[in-house]
Amino acid sequence: MPTTIVNGNAAYVLLGKYGTPGSAGNNNAHYTDLLLAKAVFGAGETSSTLQQNKINWIDTYALWPYFPTQIYYTAITELVGGGGTGVILEDGTVVSFVLQ
Repeated sequence: MPTTIVNGNAAYVLLGKYGTPGSAGNNNAHYTDLLLAKAVFGAGETSSTLQQNKINWIDTYALWPYFPTQIYYTAITELVGGGGTGVILEDGTVVSFVLQ
């Protein structure tokens, strides 16, 4: 269950990815990733590339670079399955409240 945050016509989705590498992987080790995706609802947008009345996924960020390795690989699997909510501060900072 993803964590969602809505601000105006934009929605941020914090979600986890967990699996094993495909045939290109060097072994069957599991991997995890935490992603932050931004979707904008087309109506009212100024960009000509956005479709009105559609959900337009415009940005996706992998969050693993922002965590120290020793914390990321030991605690991230606990977070991947959580849902929750969050807020966007006046300066644009996204704050997530993930529940397990």
